[in-house]
This record gives sequence, structure tokens and C-alpha cells, in this order.
Amino acid sequence: MNYYERYKKLILDKTASGDLTTEFVEQTTERLDYYLGKRKLTQAQYDELITLMNPND
Repeated sequence: MNYYERYKKLILDKTASGDLTTEFVEQTTERLDYYLGKRKLTQAQYDELITLMNPND
């Protein structure tokens, strides 16, 4: 499982269980920023994951 798949599953699980806290979003965004910078995620994957965490933005 790659970074994108791992984080997508984690975000969807947190959303489904109602555990998507501000702290989780901030920490996950920092990690995703890092992986994007290291080219472990594409811009499209990054954008999708960020959108999943912030559906109303």
C-alpha cells in the first residue's frame, strides 16, 4: 500500500467514525506536505486527500 492509499483509507475511516479532529487534520496536512515535497504523492493525490479532510472548503 502506498502513501496515497494509506492516507486515503485513514482519512475515510476517521471521517466515518467521526474522529476527524482539527488536530488530526493539521498533523496529516503537515505529513502530506512532506510527502508531496518528496514526490511520494502527486499534486492531484494531495489535492484529493486535502479535500477529503475539508469537504466544506
